[in-house]
Amino acid sequence: MIQDASRPFVSLKKKLPSRPDLHGCTSRRSSERRPVNVKVEIDGKPGDAWAINLSNGGVRIVAEARLEVGEQVFLRMGDRPETGLQGKGRVVWVREQGEDVVAGIEFLEAA
Repeated sequence: MIQDASRPFVSLKKKLPSRPDLHGCTSRRSSERRPVNVKVEIDGKPGDAWAINLSNGGVRIVAEARLEVGEQVFLRMGDRPETGLQGKGRVVWVREQGEDVVAGIEFLEAA
Protein backbone atom coordinates (compact mmCIF):
# COMPACT_ATOMS: atom_id res chain seq x y z
CA MET A 1 0.00 0.00 0.00
CA ILE A 2 1.47 3.36 -1.02
CA GLN A 3 1.35 5.91 1.77
CA ASP A 4 0.78 9.65 1.61
CA ALA A 5 4.15 11.45 1.49
CA SER A 6 3.18 13.65 4.43
CA ARG A 7 2.85 10.62 6.72
CA PRO A 8 5.61 8.23 7.81
CA PHE A 9 5.91 4.69 6.45
CA VAL A 10 3.08 3.52 8.69
CA SER A 11 4.14 1.12 11.43
CA LEU A 12 6.62 -0.64 9.18
CA LYS A 13 7.29 -3.39 11.66
CA LYS A 14 3.63 -4.21 12.22
CA LYS A 15 3.17 -7.58 13.86
CA LEU A 16 1.34 -9.98 11.60
CA PRO A 17 0.78 -13.65 12.29
CA SER A 18 3.40 -16.00 10.88
CA ARG A 19 2.21 -18.32 8.16
CA PRO A 20 3.61 -21.66 7.05
CA ASP A 21 5.48 -21.73 3.76
CA LEU A 22 5.14 -24.52 1.19
CA HIS A 23 7.31 -26.85 3.27
CA GLY A 24 5.33 -26.35 6.49
CA CYS A 25 8.01 -24.09 8.04
CA THR A 26 7.08 -20.75 9.53
CA SER A 27 8.17 -17.70 7.56
CA ARG A 28 10.66 -15.34 9.23
CA ARG A 29 9.12 -12.32 7.50
CA SER A 30 7.19 -9.99 9.77
CA SER A 31 5.01 -8.68 6.95
CA GLU A 32 3.56 -9.91 3.71
CA ARG A 33 4.89 -8.76 0.35
CA ARG A 34 2.47 -7.17 -2.09
CA PRO A 35 3.12 -7.09 -5.83
CA VAL A 36 3.24 -3.53 -7.19
CA ASN A 37 4.27 -1.72 -10.36
CA VAL A 38 5.29 1.75 -9.17
CA LYS A 39 7.86 4.21 -10.58
CA VAL A 40 10.75 4.87 -8.15
CA GLU A 41 13.15 7.82 -8.05
CA ILE A 42 16.44 7.07 -6.25
CA ASP A 43 18.36 9.94 -4.60
CA GLY A 44 16.47 12.50 -6.69
CA LYS A 45 17.96 11.21 -9.93
CA PRO A 46 15.60 10.59 -12.82
CA GLY A 47 16.02 7.18 -14.39
CA ASP A 48 14.29 3.93 -14.87
CA ALA A 49 13.52 2.22 -11.58
CA TRP A 50 10.37 0.35 -10.62
CA ALA A 51 9.12 -1.17 -7.38
CA ILE A 52 7.99 -4.74 -8.03
CA ASN A 53 6.92 -5.69 -4.52
CA LEU A 54 6.37 -3.82 -1.30
CA SER A 55 6.00 -4.77 2.37
CA ASN A 56 5.82 -2.90 5.64
CA GLY A 57 9.59 -3.35 6.01
CA GLY A 58 10.93 -2.62 2.55
CA VAL A 59 10.70 -2.74 -1.21
CA ARG A 60 12.17 -4.78 -4.07
CA ILE A 61 13.13 -2.67 -7.06
CA VAL A 62 14.45 -3.15 -10.59
CA ALA A 63 16.73 -0.28 -11.61
CA GLU A 64 19.26 0.88 -14.16
CA ALA A 65 21.25 2.56 -11.38
CA ARG A 66 24.11 0.69 -9.75
CA LEU A 67 23.50 0.14 -6.04
CA GLU A 68 25.84 -1.18 -3.36
CA VAL A 69 24.88 -3.30 -0.34
CA GLY A 70 24.85 -1.07 2.76
CA GLU A 71 24.33 2.11 0.74
CA GLN A 72 21.68 4.48 2.10
CA VAL A 73 19.30 5.91 -0.48
CA PHE A 74 16.41 8.33 -0.56
CA LEU A 75 13.40 6.84 -2.36
CA ARG A 76 10.37 8.55 -3.83
CA MET A 77 7.70 6.22 -5.19
CA GLY A 78 4.75 7.10 -7.36
CA ASP A 79 4.04 9.35 -10.32
CA ARG A 80 3.18 12.43 -8.23
CA PRO A 81 5.64 13.45 -5.49
CA GLU A 82 2.91 15.05 -3.38
CA THR A 83 1.02 11.75 -2.99
CA GLY A 84 3.75 9.12 -3.21
CA LEU A 85 5.70 7.25 -0.59
CA GLN A 86 9.11 8.72 0.22
CA GLY A 87 11.86 8.22 2.74
CA LYS A 88 15.28 6.77 3.50
CA GLY A 89 16.23 3.18 2.95
CA ARG A 90 19.26 0.89 3.10
CA VAL A 91 20.22 -1.50 0.31
CA VAL A 92 20.33 -4.99 1.85
CA TRP A 93 20.97 -7.09 -1.25
CA VAL A 94 21.67 -6.59 -4.98
CA ARG A 95 21.52 -9.00 -7.92
CA GLU A 96 22.57 -8.27 -11.50
CA GLN A 97 19.86 -8.95 -14.08
CA GLY A 98 21.19 -8.24 -17.55
CA GLU A 99 21.93 -4.51 -17.73
CA ASP A 100 19.71 -3.79 -14.71
CA VAL A 101 19.90 -4.62 -11.02
CA VAL A 102 17.27 -6.05 -8.72
CA ALA A 103 17.69 -4.84 -5.15
CA GLY A 104 16.06 -5.21 -1.76
CA ILE A 105 15.81 -1.97 0.20
CA GLU A 106 14.88 -1.85 3.89
CA PHE A 107 12.88 1.21 4.98
CA LEU A 108 14.72 3.28 7.60
CA GLU A 109 12.62 6.44 8.01
CA ALA A 110 10.06 8.55 6.24
CA ALA A 111 10.77 12.06 5.02
